[in-house]
Amino acid sequence: MEHVIQLSPEQEAQLNKYAAGLQQSPDEALLSLLTHELAQKSIEPGENELQLSQPPAFADPWAGFRGRYDIPIPDLIERHDYYVGETAMETNADESDCG
Repeated sequence: MEHVIQLSPEQEAQLNKYAAGLQQSPDEALLSLLTHELAQKSIEPGENELQLSQPPAFADPWAGFRGRYDIPIPDLIERHDYYVGETAMETNADESDCG
């Protein structure tokens, strides 16, 4: 299901600032925020408005790691499965050479 959310310029600026603080895209930050808020509240059918509280500091479990390390592989995020598989194959090849 896809929805379009219209924001005022002020709301968009706030969302962009919030997302930058989390080092996420605005879409990721909004999804994280809504997921957290909806999990904390029980919404009754027919309720039209959801009052969002201030997001807690622990909303992003990866916040302490983002930008902390330099990664020498530029496509690591996109191809992490490939690199994990390559490492596993190399490890298994090394073990078979020993026997």
